[in-house]
Amino acid sequence: MTPQTPTPQPATPQSLASLFTPIRDLRDLPLLSMHVIMAMRLCVICATADRDPGAALEQRFASALAARRFQVLVVAIDQAWPEPFMISRPCCALLTPDEAMIGEMTVTAACADRAAFDTVARDMLSSEARDQLYIRFSAFLRAMRAGEND
Repeated sequence: MTPQTPTPQPATPQSLASLFTPIRDLRDLPLLSMHVIMAMRLCVICATADRDPGAALEQRFASALAARRFQVLVVAIDQAWPEPFMISRPCCALLTPDEAMIGEMTVTAACADRAAFDTVARDMLSSEARDQLYIRFSAFLRAMRAGEND
């Protein structure tokens, strides 16, 4: 009798492989988080092409002030992140773990829930980095709301 090869089982949430796969689908995010993630991807594309994303961001957010504050937020994220920020390609619906975290940070900042914002980022970012990012997210979101009222 020959031994049988075990049948591969689908990854469970506890499996090591599942830790290295994108966590969410972009389409599952609230619209605001989706816009933030796509705008971040746009900023990376523009940086790679040595272009200023300002005009494209202004069009996306329908606000020059929101576009400027978003660019400040992206710089703050880049400075605060402990390792290179991972993004998916613009056409990809799957989020990287970094993008998923930004999506959650966007939601908690939009709800003005500082405690939840800290909980989302506590394991990855220092207290000072969380403070700076919360301030930048809040400034961007205020500009977005002001643009909606124009």
